[in-house]
Amino acid sequence: MKQIFKIITLLLIITPLKSKALELNLNCPKEAYPNETINCVLTYENEITLNTLIIKYTLPKEITYQDLILNSNWESYYQSNKGTVLGSNTTTNNTITTLTLKISKNIETNKEYTISLTNIDASDTNFNSLTTEDITTTIKIIPTPSPTTESTTQENNQIPTPTEEKEEILDNDSKLKSITLSYGKINFDPNTFEYKITVPNSVTNITIEAIPNSDKSTITIDKPIELIEGNNKITITVEAEDKTTSKYIIIINREIFPSNIETTPTNSKTLNIDLKYLIPIIIILLLIIIILIIKTINNKNK
Repeated sequence: MKQIFKIITLLLIITPLKSKALELNLNCPKEAYPNETINCVLTYENEITLNTLIIKYTLPKEITYQDLILNSNWESYYQSNKGTVLGSNTTTNNTITTLTLKISKNIETNKEYTISLTNIDASDTNFNSLTTEDITTTIKIIPTPSPTTESTTQENNQIPTPTEEKEEILDNDSKLKSITLSYGKINFDPNTFEYKITVPNSVTNITIEAIPNSDKSTITIDKPIELIEGNNKITITVEAEDKTTSKYIIIINREIFPSNIETTPTNSKTLNIDLKYLIPIIIILLLIIIILIIKTINNKNK
């Protein structure tokens, strides 16, 4: 019976704990007007220091993505009208980001629309996976208030003909086609946002050429003027026409100059000097051995 109790206790100790649950909240206005821009704030309630957060947006066709405004503790690796990839390791504020949305001017009023955050994947600073459910919130669209004064065209019972404005479709491709380094090579993948390479100590600077997928994208490369010994972070930011952004990070490890490089030539000189004296000694020893052998043979013949 005691053995069974020990086994059960051991199993309870070594059984891994379930991943922590993350409570996310999306706070949007309860009501909005057609053609209005609204802000939805994403927060979390747990006392957890988050490391990564991946979210997909599910929006009605009448409500479109405009921008993502991050809390200062967060960094965006990728953001678009479909979702975002965020990273942080110093989060002390439970506000993560503000999602800016645009209500279509032709949206149906007196109706509720659902905004959802789905496919959520998160982890803490110890890389523990955090479980969380999809987030949904509803916004009721109400009619725009009527103006206090009527237009002169309505005095003549003339109904003005509305003019339809075509919404301009902007390019949202913020990916790179290639990254080329003046020294070293990386296995580039447009969907991989961080790379690491090691270069010799003699390499003090690296030229980087980045080519975007879209000609309408702009590229900014933030890199050190001169590589220091150890890790150097280079950030390549790609901004699409519709302000969708992606960040590619390259960590370049410049090797540290060896401290004992001056002692090597001295040791080799000492070795060469020893070899010069060793050869004559070997020859003398061989001569002595031959003489002894001859004397031994002579003594036996006598």
